[in-house]
Amino acid sequence: MIASSWYQHLYNIYSNFGLRDKADEVSKKISEVGPKIVESMQSFSHSTEIPMEKLNAYLEAIIKGGLDESLKRIAIHFIPQRGKVEQEVLELANNYPISFLFTKILQDDRGRPVATIGGIEDDLEGNIIHQMSQNMGIESFFLRHSFNKLKETYNPTPADISNYILKSPIFDKSKIELIEKGISAFLDEKYIESIHILVPQAEAAIRNLVELSGGAILRKNRHGGFQLRTFDDLLRDDIVARCFGEDLTFYIRILLTDQRGWNIRNDVCHGISQLDAFNYSVADKVMHVMLCLSLARENKA
Repeated sequence: MIASSWYQHLYNIYSNFGLRDKADEVSKKISEVGPKIVESMQSFSHSTEIPMEKLNAYLEAIIKGGLDESLKRIAIHFIPQRGKVEQEVLELANNYPISFLFTKILQDDRGRPVATIGGIEDDLEGNIIHQMSQNMGIESFFLRHSFNKLKETYNPTPADISNYILKSPIFDKSKIELIEKGISAFLDEKYIESIHILVPQAEAAIRNLVELSGGAILRKNRHGGFQLRTFDDLLRDDIVARCFGEDLTFYIRILLTDQRGWNIRNDVCHGISQLDAFNYSVADKVMHVMLCLSLARENKA
């Protein structure tokens, strides 16, 4: 870890002075030491018990009133509130100040540094993203049980859920068979197929939203033509924030396109995700995003 840190420092020096060849050589060293970092890491776990009667009461409150109401309630209930997470971070920083003074280096499963999060005073947003990402991991337990309760109670078909999602105009109706296949794979616990199918559909829905609202979806490319704006760029468009609000927009960005968060879209579409990354927790979050996006409706006023 010390070697990687020094290599990163050296890389920055070479880059700042325009020594690209030297910087490239150092980047190879960063990749080489990465696996050794992973080998030296230790895992820590913590467990807690939840009384079954409390869990059942919780699930009954979410899954009631019919399939459509339950899907809508799941979508809204599991959207993190940025303000609450920010308050949580500030309280943690006040109670445990030392841990919030130093820079955190986030690494992928091969030990490569993918992002840094500064101290609380210099990088409040980064710390909020880091805390929200951790919270989302804990909440995965409740989201999983909510989906299981939904299947147990209503036994929905892929068509039932896709018809609900396609009530939103931001989903292309010509993609109904593709969306159904993604949902079918999700219900059958075939998470590799489900994630690969539904993640691009979420991106397409955001792009459709921007275009339908009169926004630009193209940008100039290096070859004299135009290409589609990146997913992260679209999520930062004011149109998306006005439609879904700050909390949901921030959540989708952390989940799908921010390297300081789960970054699901980029890891999947760039072939970075390892086999164990295609698990129920990630699949549940992707399905949750689809349900959240389905909340968008046309303003006919």
